[in-house]
Amino acid sequence: MTTTHPTTLKQVAQAAQCSVAVASKVLNNAKGNVSVSQQTHDRVRKIADEMGYRPNLVARSLVSRSTKTIGLFIWQEGPFSGVSQDYESNMIAGIDEVTREHGYDTILLNASGDDPLENCIDKCRQGRFDGLILLRTPEDAKWLAKLVKHMPNLVAVNTLCQVPGVDVALFDHQAAVKMAMEHLMSLGHRRIGFIGNTRPIHAGSARRDIGLQQRQIGFIKAAKELKLDIDERWIFDLNIQQYTPEPGEDFVSNEGRMAVQWMQSLDVQPTALIGGIFRSALGAIDEYRKMGIKVPQQRSVIGIGDREWCKFINPPLTNISNSLSKMGHWAAKRLIDRIENHKDKSQSIQQIFAPQVLLRESTGPCCD
Repeated sequence: MTTTHPTTLKQVAQAAQCSVAVASKVLNNAKGNVSVSQQTHDRVRKIADEMGYRPNLVARSLVSRSTKTIGLFIWQEGPFSGVSQDYESNMIAGIDEVTREHGYDTILLNASGDDPLENCIDKCRQGRFDGLILLRTPEDAKWLAKLVKHMPNLVAVNTLCQVPGVDVALFDHQAAVKMAMEHLMSLGHRRIGFIGNTRPIHAGSARRDIGLQQRQIGFIKAAKELKLDIDERWIFDLNIQQYTPEPGEDFVSNEGRMAVQWMQSLDVQPTALIGGIFRSALGAIDEYRKMGIKVPQQRSVIGIGDREWCKFINPPLTNISNSLSKMGHWAAKRLIDRIENHKDKSQSIQQIFAPQVLLRESTGPCCD
């Protein structure tokens, strides 16, 4: 049996009549003070292609102590997490754009099991990647502090935890709700309701979605700042309603439907609703339709967060964008900067991402 050995860098250099250092500079982007003319660069590339040369990534990582790989960890808890969800896929799109531009690969950590957070730390100990992005971050400062000891190149997304050495990309949840209220007020609305959810992420869990909590807090805070007289009954919270969803149920959309049923039963009803999650706003529109109430002619609805397909429903949903792709873009750029520039790892940055109104057709002038 004949064994074909892979072409080596030395063989390419000999065929191109240059030093191994020059060939490495061209093919492996090796560091150093070696200068290469364009003519030599093109010749080495051409010969390497003809000889079928492929870089030895294992050897390269041993020499450079870099894998050129970034890990992505999604803390999966509850039915609405995982790469199949819009939240993760939109953010990964921004990450992928940056990593490809800088020659990095990305891998998704399989951190399942009885203790996924501890499994994530174990993966970091194995040294398979140069840095880590946490796409969903648990509000656990002790765990983050432990993680950063094993992975100093770390960027977390949407956490209020402030741990030295952990950079954070954070959406301004409270500003998003205030922006939604200001938009509705500009249309003449003064009776504004909020569809919230401070319940645990799933049954048996003590953890709650920090973003949803911040939005509900932001609604109450913004009402005071804007001098709106809000009836506490206009804040619909599934946790307070003690509603237990069925397994696999899209309880967020159902939350919007239940909120409309509740609001319409009141003696004084809101003329506009803010969905703390855009899916609850979609459920609200659907329930208004079933009741024969027209949106936006009789009621206005706006949602926090946005997806491309929100513009295709009837009516197209007015949203407050949460900049997921931009957050992923920033997280990847910041992480690569930490990896390549060897800055003081104990320093950290918190980058706040401002919301933006996406005007569509589900909000209109107040008619009451």
